[in-house]
Amino acid sequence: MLKKIPFLITFFIHLILLTDGFCDTTEVFNSPVDKKNEIHLNAVMKKIQSKKIIIADFKQIKKMVVLHKPLLSSGKFIFIDSKGICWQTEKPFKVSFVITKQKMIQIEKGKVTLDISMDKQPLIHGMTNVFKSMFNGNLKELKKHFSLFYKFEKNKWTLGLKPKKNKMKRFFKSIVLQGELYIDNVMILEQNTDITTIEFNNHKNPKKLTTSELSVFEK
Repeated sequence: MLKKIPFLITFFIHLILLTDGFCDTTEVFNSPVDKKNEIHLNAVMKKIQSKKIIIADFKQIKKMVVLHKPLLSSGKFIFIDSKGICWQTEKPFKVSFVITKQKMIQIEKGKVTLDISMDKQPLIHGMTNVFKSMFNGNLKELKKHFSLFYKFEKNKWTLGLKPKKNKMKRFFKSIVLQGELYIDNVMILEQNTDITTIEFNNHKNPKKLTTSELSVFEK
């Protein structure tokens, strides 16, 4: 099991997509959150917090310094504020990762192939808390770990995160979130200058999920 843990950490550290529509993300770091722009940021986060269930398609691109071609993956993203996050990767192969407060599991062909207790893996626990805080608009939690930067331009908001603590600095140089009504893009720049991006499309905000969609959180 220990051999698989680095792969899982890598999966959750690398989420974002470099697209033509993604604005110059470095500009946001010229705009630290202050009393003026924090009012607008809080309003944006409240809209995100109001969406307790989100379903979207995702496309992920990982650009690595050591590789000439980027690594591509795509699938379905499910977020339930009361339960957790599920990444259902369809390409290049089918595998699901489910994150709850208690554990993180990997599902292949309907079977749980990895089950990690958060109590036994504090690093993974910390990482998953950060990602959940992004998707549920928990600014209080994000402020514990990151310095915040914010811009609003052409109906799009951009939130930049720079890690405060050494634990996060080991992995990230910065994280950038961008969206309108939802989080549409996330970009992560790692310490080794690898870049991972994720683009979310076809967002849905249903009042409840199907039995099949809920079942992955009951494994």
